[in-house]
Amino acid sequence: MDQASARWPEQVWIYELLVEYHLSYTGDRPSVLAAVSEIDRLTSDTGVVLSLQARGHLEIGNEQKGIEYVQKLAAHQNEGDDTKKGIFLKRWFYNAIEWYLWRNEEEMMLRGHLYAVMGRPDLAVPEIENALSEFGSKGREEVLDSFSKKGISVPRQAYDGSSEHLRKVISNYILNAGKMLLPLRFRSVDTTSQG
Repeated sequence: MDQASARWPEQVWIYELLVEYHLSYTGDRPSVLAAVSEIDRLTSDTGVVLSLQARGHLEIGNEQKGIEYVQKLAAHQNEGDDTKKGIFLKRWFYNAIEWYLWRNEEEMMLRGHLYAVMGRPDLAVPEIENALSEFGSKGREEVLDSFSKKGISVPRQAYDGSSEHLRKVISNYILNAGKMLLPLRFRSVDTTSQG
C-alpha cells in the first residue's frame, strides 16, 4: 500500500484502500485520518469524506466525533436533495409533501440509516424508532414500503403502528443495512398520479 501511494500519489482509490486496510486490519486511527485527509485534498466529494471521517471515528476513534460526522453527513445528504431546489412552485410543492410525510425529520432517519450501514445498531435503533414515531402515518408507510422493496418482511401490524412489529422490522432493516450502501431516499411517492 505504501508503495502504491508513493507511485500514484494523486489517485483517490489508493487512499480509499488505505482507509479500508487500516479500519479492517491495523486499527491505526492516525493512518486512517491521514488517508481521509488525502482523499479530501484530491476530491470535492464532501459526502465521501464525511462518511469516511464518521467511520474512522466510530470504528476506531472518538465515538462522539464519529456521531458529529454522521450528523454532518445526514445534513449534507438532506441539503443535497434536488427536489428542494428550483422554481418557487416546485420548492413549495415538495416542501408541502415533505412536511405531510416526514414532518421535517428526514435527517433523523438518515442518521439512523448511516449508523446502521456503519455497523452501529446501538446508535441506529433509537434514531430510526424516533424517526418513525415522528413521521406521520403516511410517512411511516412510505419508509416501510421502501424497506419492503429492499427485501425486508413488513407485516401489516407494523404499518398499523404496532411498536413490537416496528421493532422487529427495524432490527431486520439494521441486519440488512450492509447491503444498502446507497443513500436512503425520501422521494418514492408518485406525485404525478391522481388518487
